[in-house]
Amino acid sequence: MRRSLPTMIVSVLLWCAAGVCAAGQREAKEPAAVTYRIAGVVVDAQTGAAVPGAELWTTGDVELKTSADAQGRFVFDRLEAGKYPLNATAPGYVKEGLDQHGAFFTGIAVGDGLDSEHVVFKLHRQAVIYGRVTDERGDAVRRATVYLFSDGVDFGKHEVTVRAQMQTNDLGAFRFAHLAPAKYYVGVMTRPWWAQTGFKFPANASTGTADATPAPSDPMFDIVYPLTYFAGTTDDYGAMPLLAKPGDAIEANVQLTAVPAVHVFLTNVDAARRRGEHVSVSAMLRPFGSAGIPVESASLTAVGPKTFEVGALPPGGLKLTVNRGGNGTWDAHAVRLNAVDGESVDLAANTAACTVSGILVAAPGSKPELLGEIVLRNEELDLFSAPVAKDATFRIASVPEGTYEVLVNTRSSGDYVAKVSATSAKVTGKTVKIDATNDVKLTVTMGKGLGRVSGVVKMDDKPAAGVMVLLVPEDVGLPAGEKEELARMDQSDSDGTFTLGGVVPGKYVLLAIEDGWELEWRQEGPLTPYLQKGVTVVLAAGEDKKVAVEGVKKLPADNH
Repeated sequence: MRRSLPTMIVSVLLWCAAGVCAAGQREAKEPAAVTYRIAGVVVDAQTGAAVPGAELWTTGDVELKTSADAQGRFVFDRLEAGKYPLNATAPGYVKEGLDQHGAFFTGIAVGDGLDSEHVVFKLHRQAVIYGRVTDERGDAVRRATVYLFSDGVDFGKHEVTVRAQMQTNDLGAFRFAHLAPAKYYVGVMTRPWWAQTGFKFPANASTGTADATPAPSDPMFDIVYPLTYFAGTTDDYGAMPLLAKPGDAIEANVQLTAVPAVHVFLTNVDAARRRGEHVSVSAMLRPFGSAGIPVESASLTAVGPKTFEVGALPPGGLKLTVNRGGNGTWDAHAVRLNAVDGESVDLAANTAACTVSGILVAAPGSKPELLGEIVLRNEELDLFSAPVAKDATFRIASVPEGTYEVLVNTRSSGDYVAKVSATSAKVTGKTVKIDATNDVKLTVTMGKGLGRVSGVVKMDDKPAAGVMVLLVPEDVGLPAGEKEELARMDQSDSDGTFTLGGVVPGKYVLLAIEDGWELEWRQEGPLTPYLQKGVTVVLAAGEDKKVAVEGVKKLPADNH
């Protein structure tokens, strides 16, 4: 069908009009997108002088970089609204986040009504600890492991921890740079390169029993270097602290003296219901009560039925962990001893032990194949674990008597330990006390739906930045390990906001303490004066709760 002429004319006119309108719309300028800036100055934290050429960058979803000019000024422009974690460094300075305290620092909030253009980034000069490791003759000790320990409060607890480690070079030299101001210790652990591992009673390869005639190792070569601290002591109580201030370069030379290696005999290795085909041993030192550093030279040989010799050990206190797992299992037995040459340790009599078994009740909606493993952890950070079988059962052999927190490593997102019950053991919260008189049966019930607590910190009715935000369980009677697992910590951002994620449902107290980073809140006493000033938060599974909290100043130490 053809259109009539009048109809065609009207259609053409309408088409032309539409085209003109469309062209006009294309020519009209679209409204410019609203963007923001982060701007400020980088200054020396001690002197307040500008730090020219400092490098700055953001992390997270958006990564941006810039450099400060000759006056220390910097700008990030054309930013969308949001939160921007800000970091900076410069030659001779520490790499750090804005107002950093441990793992926490202040993020810059950008958006309508927010001031993000007057940032003062206080950058701290680095401290350096360096030195050489030599032997008795003054010769360089190469490839020695040098440990740097830091002394301070971390996550509410005062402790000495391994801050870094490195090996000496061919000149025996080491250098730890980019250190923040703090108290440090230096310790060195190695073995003479010419030392030889020897055994006092080498095994008979054909019978697997001890030789009738001892064949002692050559004492000239059977030696070790004990863990040695600056300046010259092998006892952590006598280690000299290095008080590093901004800009310090501290020399800490360490001289090592070889001593005869210690040999320890382990008897009744199979008596504690061990299984598997191979026995292995690890030795750990725990300087300053830290998590431990390995004695890499420790060696093991069988010298008789159920009897093993451990050689190349340093004298003094250490922990031996004997494992006879096999088939992918871990069946460990830990003993602590003051190692003396020729000492015999009866593993069956040294520590009472039992089997801990049970069932894991999965959280609603979690798949059984994602259950993972059960872990028992004591206050000394010893771990005993076992995988969860397809039928949700588990079995951990030879668990020494003691108090353990029950943990579950699960591959299912949002799961947490909701309840622990036991037979033949006492349970407090999610902690079980084992006396090893009888085997223990556990029922571990999982929950699902971790929550989040967010909000704003205010002081004098204004949002407060850089404040320590702490969420702790209301139940002050919880064991220390469980309290630590449930607690959450953050630092308020430039607009006073904070976010505490992965919170297990329960009843908590929310606190905001200005300059509270040195507060040992994992102990009951120091935190008590602040609890009445906190906000009670009851969080359900999967709940996202927003809370405003009034910040308080840290009390003088003599008020605790």
